[in-house]
Amino acid sequence: MEGKGAITVNVNWFKEPEHVVYVEAERFLPEFSRKVKLPDLPAQVEAFRAQPTPEGKNIRTGMKGTSLKLFVPDLVFEEKLDMGDTVWVYLGQTHVSYCLYWKQ
Repeated sequence: MEGKGAITVNVNWFKEPEHVVYVEAERFLPEFSRKVKLPDLPAQVEAFRAQPTPEGKNIRTGMKGTSLKLFVPDLVFEEKLDMGDTVWVYLGQTHVSYCLYWKQ
C-alpha cells in the first residue's frame, strides 16, 4: 500500500508472532471499540469485511491523534499470510496488529 495512510511495513513484520494477535471478532470488537472510543467500529469492520479493498480503510479513533487501518493482507502483499484472507486491524509498528476471525 502506498500513499497517505499506507502500510509501509514489510510483509515479514506481520509474520513475527509477537506482532500479531489472533482474536475472535465478536468478542474482541465490542471491548476494543470502547477502548479506542469508536462505538461504531464493529459496524465499520462488518462493512469493510463485506467489501474489502486493496487500499484498506483508515479510521480516526476517538483518541487524540490516533487512527487505525482495516486491511486484508492477501489484497495488499504478494506473499500470502496465514489467515491473510480476513480483516486485520493495524495500529502502527509500535502496537500489535489484530487478525480478526469469525466463528462459522
